[in-house]
Amino acid sequence: MVIDVLKNILDELARQELFPAAVLRPNQAGICAIPLPDGAQLRLELDKRAENLLILSVLGNVTPGRYRENLFKEALKANGLPHPRHGTLAFSTHSEKLLLFESMPLPGLTGGEVGAFLQPFMEKASVWREAVSTGSVPEVAASKVNLGLGSLFGLRSLDKNLPKT
Repeated sequence: MVIDVLKNILDELARQELFPAAVLRPNQAGICAIPLPDGAQLRLELDKRAENLLILSVLGNVTPGRYRENLFKEALKANGLPHPRHGTLAFSTHSEKLLLFESMPLPGLTGGEVGAFLQPFMEKASVWREAVSTGSVPEVAASKVNLGLGSLFGLRSLDKNLPKT
């Protein structure tokens, strides 16, 4: 059963003592909502096909305007960092909220691996959540951005291949 797979991972995670064992239980919908010290919540659940463990934290509301544009620029830079990135920043147009999420393939996944991932994930979430709540923008060092294909968006400059005129 799908919830059993999640329950087994949560049981292994409980042995790491990162969270009280009492909060590491999925609800009837198969979602484990873990309250965090800053009042936020960490969600662990399986995707619809039960192929991946989804980890999600809501970082806060981001209203339209210049602040949103600046925040998104830094979020794109953060998403362009080489692995491990400790989560991907995303925006829900439905709720107008910034999110941090990760998808971990289930085959062979252990609670130990999830626990090792969660610490830096929660640290990243805390930094971005604080920024959103205070209206600031975390600065992502451009020198660390993975420009593997020539740019943040994976586009290469073609001018070196163009004939000189």
